[in-house]
Amino acid sequence: MKILKKLTLAAALLLSHLSGSASDSLSISLLTCTPGPVIYEQYGHTAIRVKSDNQDIVFNYGVFSFDEPFFAFRFAQGKTNYLLGVEYFKSFVEAYNKRGSFIYSQEILLPQEDLNNLYSMLMRGSMPANREYRYNIFYKNCTTCALDIIYKAAGKDIQYPALKEDFTTRDYLHKYNDSFEYSKTGIDLILGANADTVLSTENSYFLPMEAMILAQEDSTLFAGAEILLTPDKPMVIRNSQITPAQLALLVLLVIILLCMMEWYRGNIWWGIDIALFGLQGLVGIIIMFMTLFSEHPATSPNYLLIILNPVPLCFLPAIIIKLKREELDYFLIVEALVAFGFIIIQPFLPQYIDKAVIVLTAAIAIRSISDVMISFFAKKIVEKRKNYLKQRRRVFD
Repeated sequence: MKILKKLTLAAALLLSHLSGSASDSLSISLLTCTPGPVIYEQYGHTAIRVKSDNQDIVFNYGVFSFDEPFFAFRFAQGKTNYLLGVEYFKSFVEAYNKRGSFIYSQEILLPQEDLNNLYSMLMRGSMPANREYRYNIFYKNCTTCALDIIYKAAGKDIQYPALKEDFTTRDYLHKYNDSFEYSKTGIDLILGANADTVLSTENSYFLPMEAMILAQEDSTLFAGAEILLTPDKPMVIRNSQITPAQLALLVLLVIILLCMMEWYRGNIWWGIDIALFGLQGLVGIIIMFMTLFSEHPATSPNYLLIILNPVPLCFLPAIIIKLKREELDYFLIVEALVAFGFIIIQPFLPQYIDKAVIVLTAAIAIRSISDVMISFFAKKIVEKRKNYLKQRRRVFD
């Protein structure tokens, strides 16, 4: 419903202002909004403000709707279309004030004729036949589209300032979601080795705050940044009580404790295997889907598939049956070797591996080797414990 209202507003604005687009009082600014708490808000937002004597509106390349059929699935595939929407400046500010974000404004320093041309280009781009575009988080998003149309109206190429050091896509994403531990770990799971290659200068300004820095460097086209909105209640980032790495460590310690109890009892609690190997396989399905079927450029290749893949789900029924019979399943030997091998080789992989994954891999390795060893020695363990208890009874008798 909200997106429909915005598009209806856009149509009304276009009809009412298209004929009088030229104005001697027109001013246009690049707006940069600081990050919000929701995962798709954590990198900030870019928009373009157009102000004149009779209007104050915002052009927004980031319009989308979760209500569209299979939105999340299509977004994961990289097949999502976004829209150039138009809304009143007042509504735009109210929304970002509510979420606790600052808004910075940088006025575009173009002659009035070029400003009128930019306004006309934005209006044409907002028409129903033109407003839809194929979104790409790294190469065509709310920020890159805004910069492209501004520089196109200026009739010049974007002058990318030289970077002082090399950055990767993952470096930039970590810069903005480092305080959102679970978002960071989730994104690190689905991004592959291409996210760890050094970005070219022109591809380093796909995030709103970075684009604001670029605009600051181009003083011939942009004025200095001014704070347009200081929110009533600025967003406060509350660090998680327990991080993903700490949660994985807790899982590892619990598995070690349960394995020790199994050695004492001489039997295997196969529910642990369902939970651990099931989690491994389910996460592996997501990673495999993103690697093989997503059009996002940074999801493939993904070396996490070495350890996080759907294979354990295929073998899990057979594993449980054999463990219940106290029989050895050879897949567990392979699982242990792969897990230990991954821990050894991960420092040499051309891909960043999250600490939580390394700890979880250690849990998989320990659990697998424990199952194998108990399968071999279960009967001897039970007999040894029985003999020990008999000797204790004799001493006390």
